[in-house]
Amino acid sequence: MQKWEYLLVDANMYPFGNKLISLYVNGEEQREWKQGFLHLFINELGDEGWELVAVRHDSKYDQNSLIFKRPKVVKNLRNMPDYSAVETATTQTKEIPAVETATTQTKSTSVD
Repeated sequence: MQKWEYLLVDANMYPFGNKLISLYVNGEEQREWKQGFLHLFINELGDEGWELVAVRHDSKYDQNSLIFKRPKVVKNLRNMPDYSAVETATTQTKEIPAVETATTQTKSTSVD
């Protein structure tokens, strides 16, 4: 089953403009976006795989609340097999075929 992660954005805009007064992502202020443009911030989120799924506008305070989501990468560490032994075996088998090939060629030339 698909799992999702969510991002909550609160954006206060100047009236009659598109510049940001403040921007909060999951409750943390994003000071580098102060005086920035909301549409550019949203485009950056889109580039990172976030999809805008809901918008709420409060006209009294000129505040926008946006909700984004993207597929969550689920890491189930408890059921993950231990691949450390496989990696060691793979590293060892990479060295062995070169030796076996040389031995096989020597045997075939000595048989003729």
